[in-house]
Amino acid sequence: MYASGQVWDGLRDAFQPVRDLVDQKIGIVPKDVYEQVCHSKARVVSTVSLVRSVNPWAFFAIAGIDRGAPKWLLLDHLQAKPITHLEDVSEKLKELLTGDIKERQMDKEASQLIDKFLKRVLETETVLLPRKKQRALHEMNLVLDHYIKKAELLEDREWLEASKEAKRMLEIPTSEEERPDLDSVAEAWLDLIREAWYEKLMQRRRFKPLRLKDIRRELKNNPLSTEKIIEAFSKIPSAQPIHSRVVSAIVGVPD
Repeated sequence: MYASGQVWDGLRDAFQPVRDLVDQKIGIVPKDVYEQVCHSKARVVSTVSLVRSVNPWAFFAIAGIDRGAPKWLLLDHLQAKPITHLEDVSEKLKELLTGDIKERQMDKEASQLIDKFLKRVLETETVLLPRKKQRALHEMNLVLDHYIKKAELLEDREWLEASKEAKRMLEIPTSEEERPDLDSVAEAWLDLIREAWYEKLMQRRRFKPLRLKDIRRELKNNPLSTEKIIEAFSKIPSAQPIHSRVVSAIVGVPD
């Protein structure tokens, strides 16, 4: 039991770091600004705020697909590994936006920097997926590479084309066009390898977590058929390009 007003700090609300940003004592968003936005009925497609910064950095709020939860992503430099955990993003935002922050006007340099950051987001889009699905896409890429090489050696054109077509779903698009929904691609792969997964699970003599890479050899030695590959990936929905799903951004632009 906990006394009135006492907070147990074990499992925190997943969105507490977000609420902390508008906290009067530890937050960085003024109460009046929050209230104004919170109660506004205006439909905002996307907003971009520029601030002066010694080094370039960018924060993006990205709308989810098909009513999915929105994602937060922060890059503290152009080649950075994206920060995606809410608490980590919130702490980094506090660090970057504390002190004498000055707005910056949009100009050619700022526009080019935004484009570079958006390209980086596109290149690292898989980090927005749950880790299991990230690993699924990684294993899918490795196994399909093996199938493509083997199909070429065997001169099996149907298997080759089916494997290549599935692998193309993992390619980073070079334009603003829609791409296959990576979440659905990962789900399709997990469904496709489910039988091999359970067979491996039943063969294990002692309890130990089974990882996706543990069935890589089985999938290579006992390849998935052309028909199964085609069936698994024939109904993958398209997703809007990640650029068009950015609903809010803050970009630090050096002078």
